[in-house]
Amino acid sequence: MKTFVLSDMDGTLLTENQQISEANLLAIQELKARKGLFTLATGRTEASVRPYVKQLELNLPLILCNGAQIYDPVSEQIIWESTFTLTQGVQDELNAVCKQHDLGCIVYQQGNVLTSVMNHKIKEHVRKDGTSCSVVEDLDPYLQAPITKVLLIGENILLQALSARLKSLDPDMKIVFSEHSYLELLPPGTSKGDAMEKLLAYLAIDETYTIAIGDNLNDLEMIEMANWGVAVSNAHPALHQAANYIASHHQQGAVAEVIKTFALPRLIG
Repeated sequence: MKTFVLSDMDGTLLTENQQISEANLLAIQELKARKGLFTLATGRTEASVRPYVKQLELNLPLILCNGAQIYDPVSEQIIWESTFTLTQGVQDELNAVCKQHDLGCIVYQQGNVLTSVMNHKIKEHVRKDGTSCSVVEDLDPYLQAPITKVLLIGENILLQALSARLKSLDPDMKIVFSEHSYLELLPPGTSKGDAMEKLLAYLAIDETYTIAIGDNLNDLEMIEMANWGVAVSNAHPALHQAANYIASHHQQGAVAEVIKTFALPRLIG
């Protein structure tokens, strides 16, 4: 039986400086050397994960955009994607709220990252993710075509209220917090857990023991659906409730701890 570790990035694998610690890197290398499987499951885009794919020498497909895409780093192609179109009511609500409260609003569409206002929230996000974001005069024309996701950045209390209103406008759309100040709009039914199942089917491995590690609500389904779900100590309380195990803080090499405690013994023993 194959042992397959899937890890979130921000707040889980990466340090606060968006680096992979030596402990995590060495543990992943040992896992792979012993024929274990490892990949990333993240809200980030293809461009944002590229340096980490190179550093980790990953050759298995990755889960991107919180489950809306599966990306093959070998062929450098999106091998599966889900898209959706915002209803007019959702568009109108976003236009009004973003202007009134200076929210960051980023639209992801066909590999493009778009915004109509490059405010300080988006500048900080772009710096953190190490990617670029194109400024367009008006997002509305782009929203007439299918998109991958929308990222909203702002104060949590404001995003909580906005989330409730958006759910009433479009109950089918997936709405999830990926960080305390990040609210994401995704295609109906999208989750890292669903993408994990699609990835396993694509790989067509007869028997796989999955270990999933995460820190926020966008990781919840993956944690619940894995054979062994792990929340880092800095995770959202809902993940602590759902997880089989609570690992150390992401700053303290939590991924290395999980690999050494649960993955390597399955490969060595």
